Amino acid sequence: MYLTISSGERNWNALIPELHCIITAPNRVELLKLAGESIAVALEDVPITAPKIRSVTQLSLGLKAKLDGSEEIISLEPTSMNPSF
Repeated sequence: MYLTISSGERNWNALIPELHCIITAPNRVELLKLAGESIAVALEDVPITAPKIRSVTQLSLGLKAKLDGSEEIISLEPTSMNPSF
């Protein structure tokens, strides 16, 4: 799943447009962990398909207008719902 991440003044933010998920965390590592968990929960019992949004150019005009150009687009797999300890 592709997501847009950026750092703010106090935290990191991620947007997963296809799943309508917004994640905020104090640092990048925690952000990616929470994003993976959000993807897993959003896709629970849903067949995984190829992502439709792969770049900023594919975002809606309204969403693109809110971006400042410092965002990074990355691909992230869902976190396992039952991790082994």
